[in-house]
Amino acid sequence: MLKKTFLAIALLNPSFLLASQSADLLSALKANPGDESLISQVSKLSASDPSFMDKALNDMNLENPPAYVCALAAAVSASNQDKAYLKAAMLLGSAKGELSICLSKTAGDTKNPYASRYLENSIEDFLYNSDKSGEKDIKKKIAAINSIWALGEIGSPAVMKKLESYYNSSDEVLRINIIFSMGKLKNKKGLPYIKKIAFNPLESDAVRSAAYEMIDELEGK
Repeated sequence: MLKKTFLAIALLNPSFLLASQSADLLSALKANPGDESLISQVSKLSASDPSFMDKALNDMNLENPPAYVCALAAAVSASNQDKAYLKAAMLLGSAKGELSICLSKTAGDTKNPYASRYLENSIEDFLYNSDKSGEKDIKKKIAAINSIWALGEIGSPAVMKKLESYYNSSDEVLRINIIFSMGKLKNKKGLPYIKKIAFNPLESDAVRSAAYEMIDELEGK
């Protein structure tokens, strides 16, 4: 009886059927957040259907599983719509742990233009508010590394100075990531700073090697 009622409603009101299908798609993604095919479907539907976009954005909250929220952020951000970018950026600002790690990477993958200050907050939280030990702080470090990488992908003109300001407070791993992020900016104004790192005998071999690599790339060698 319920199936017949559902079919009758769907035939009389096609939008009811579409709403049901969209709900099923979100449920499927929630159960399988790593499924690239589902992420692609959500991305396409959110780009073409404002009501579905709103549903997806509503599901992007801290009450849902981090993997699902991150999959939604990647899917809706691919639509290049401001409201999707803004929601993903604001969520990044309040995210912790695994969600912070995932959303910071997604911000770089999608070149989210509103994410920079939240990425900077993530880096600064690790550098200045962490004792850098324990599982919690390891997650903060991974989020900081992802955030450094994402800033280079987004490529805001103000990023170079920010990265420079983080350099001296960073360990070897972060320094290498900062150098590569500077190189992604494709800005030759950063060359003097990178060369200073490369020629500094007090830097580790790994850091200097990364600097030389970026010098070659920026100079087109």
